[in-house]
Amino acid sequence: MNNKIETNLFWINNFRSELSLYSEAMSLFCGIILYHISDFNESFSTALRNSLVKTALTNLTVCIYKMNPNAFKEDVATSIRTFLYEYIEDYDSFELELLKYIPDVNSEEVFCYSILNASSDYDDLDDHESEDYIRQELARVSLFLQGCLCNDSSFS
Repeated sequence: MNNKIETNLFWINNFRSELSLYSEAMSLFCGIILYHISDFNESFSTALRNSLVKTALTNLTVCIYKMNPNAFKEDVATSIRTFLYEYIEDYDSFELELLKYIPDVNSEEVFCYSILNASSDYDDLDDHESEDYIRQELARVSLFLQGCLCNDSSFS
């Protein structure tokens, strides 16, 4: 589905904003680490010690902890595995090394990240939506989703 469904529903836009930050952080980390490992032929530990890689990994870690304050380093590693498993030969060895470099983050860092990345789009949203409005918007979203599924030949 390539078309963004436009809606002012608070929760949908809240998650859209969170996932947008996550997508950007994950894309940066995955792309940067793959350049170091694949194109520059660096060892896992050398690549993970690179300052840009460390910055991208810290940003991703803070982003994940913002979405899940109860996250562990293993959650960050699992999230990265979802995207990089097919791209890195001997991924298990990479992940063992990665776990050594995932930074500890504290609530102050997460709070700072939240402030710096707060979406101004929330100003236009009303988190006190009426039940009727929510039902109407969800029905409209449902129609859009059903139309996408019916028109997408990859599901046939």
